[in-house]
Amino acid sequence: MTAASPTLASRLLRGVTRWIVGKYYRQIKVTGGERIPQQGAVLLCGNHPNSLLDPVVIGIASRRPVRFMAKAPLFKTPVLGRLMYALGMIPAFRGQDDARQVRRNVESLDQGAKVLATGAAMGIFPEGKSHDAMQLEMVRSGAGRMAVGALQGGAGEVTIVPIGLVYERKEQFRSAVWVDVGEPIATAQFFGTRELGDRKALRELTEELGARLKRVVVHLDDPLFEDRVHDLEMLFGSGHGIEALQLRKRIADGINRYSASEPDEAAQLSERIGAHRRKLQQAGLPLDAEVLGRSPALACLALVMKALGLGVLFPIAVAATVFHLVPFAVTRLLARLATPPGRTAVSFYRLLIGLPVYLIWYLAAVAFALWQAAPWSWIVPGVVALAPAGVMALSYWPAAPAAVRGIFRQLSMAVRPTSLRPLRDEHAALRSALIEIGGKYATD
Repeated sequence: MTAASPTLASRLLRGVTRWIVGKYYRQIKVTGGERIPQQGAVLLCGNHPNSLLDPVVIGIASRRPVRFMAKAPLFKTPVLGRLMYALGMIPAFRGQDDARQVRRNVESLDQGAKVLATGAAMGIFPEGKSHDAMQLEMVRSGAGRMAVGALQGGAGEVTIVPIGLVYERKEQFRSAVWVDVGEPIATAQFFGTRELGDRKALRELTEELGARLKRVVVHLDDPLFEDRVHDLEMLFGSGHGIEALQLRKRIADGINRYSASEPDEAAQLSERIGAHRRKLQQAGLPLDAEVLGRSPALACLALVMKALGLGVLFPIAVAATVFHLVPFAVTRLLARLATPPGRTAVSFYRLLIGLPVYLIWYLAAVAFALWQAAPWSWIVPGVVALAPAGVMALSYWPAAPAAVRGIFRQLSMAVRPTSLRPLRDEHAALRSALIEIGGKYATD
């Protein structure tokens, strides 16, 4: 069968949605994108850290129309439900939502299989839920069952593609996203001569999908090491953006290998890092403090330059904040009321609510300026300047107070070498030990 062409309305809505999300996040980096076939039946299987924005991000990475499954209660939401139906999404009936409806999930999988049988692309999150943990939870059999159903329905082949999603700060505007596409599974080839209804083969397919997903997500075999991932990111000055996300992945993989090979040593090193962090906290220093990794003179110079930068940006941040205060407060309030518990849907609801709120505010500001007889030669540059200034202010205020406190604490420590030296020595020793271990256990 041939895949049905999306309607003009769905193509337009999909394009607008992807464009908006592409602007919400500063960078969406796709690695391994060539592994996603542009034709034929494709089942895209991702981890699920960011609720309703994950399908859009995967859609951007796939460069083709994709229909997704989503939990059924969302389709009952007045505005959101209509959008989801318009995008061709299929309700998934989960036991945790309504145990009485769970049998209907078979119908949903059958519907997804029929979509695949036409040669179209489907998307599914095989963990069955959205969560914040730095760990891939149990992969369920739904993806395999859907692929098998498509083969039974006439698809010559169904390519299952594992996709890892890593967000810098998923709820933060203009942060980064890394999409890592894993090694695909050709379902028909995987089954070979075995019957498509073979339960053992289906179980093996599900296990293989889980194994390949773990290669592309940030996954810890032991979730107790999650704090250490954050500590090591700071110890090695990961910075921001895609490089920081890729470092996070390498750190998690290295921890898994090290703790599996040398569990006692890994536990001791983890405790040592924790003890070092606690000593630094008592001194008012973070793990990535300038005075720990540079000479006192260079550290002081860097801190003074940082303080000057904060001072230069301060009046711009104040002006942008005053202008955007009303739409910011309205968006946060309405998003807080609409967002379910947890952080998985925060960015989606801020985006859904914030877009019309800010648009109305800017239109009102332009109308007010025209009413005051302001010339267009003032209005246009003002709007053009206020938008990026507002984006900057969103990052400035959460970071500035801690940055100022950190600058003063580090400067005060820099002039007390007796107190600083033991911390610097332990910091350097830890880094050396970690670099040595990393050379043995880190992944490429």
